[in-house]
Amino acid sequence: MKIDGETVFEPDALVNCGPAFGRGSLIAPNPVIVVEVVSPTSAARDMGAKYANYFRHPAVQHYLILFIEGRLAGLHSRGEGEVLTSRIAREGDRLTLDPPGIEVAVSDFFAGLDGAFAD
Repeated sequence: MKIDGETVFEPDALVNCGPAFGRGSLIAPNPVIVVEVVSPTSAARDMGAKYANYFRHPAVQHYLILFIEGRLAGLHSRGEGEVLTSRIAREGDRLTLDPPGIEVAVSDFFAGLDGAFAD
């Protein structure tokens, strides 16, 4: 995802709204939702530099950070003007991401992981 001429990130997932872009394109022109899955090596960057920079892109409305350990979701959303709101959600909670008008259960992000990270 291109933030500016010098800043580019590759999120774990994103939702691009608007016209389709070319199959070979690496740049999403209208990334409304950006998702990162935290790992021990990425936590500081995901919650620091990426958080600070993703909202510099005018299309980004939501930055969703998923914590596999603890099965938590941190949702950061653009509000009025320069206001950003944040929410920590757990399994059993539902998140509404509007725009684009998506509602999802936090547990859906972690479906199929039972036992996947057992010692």
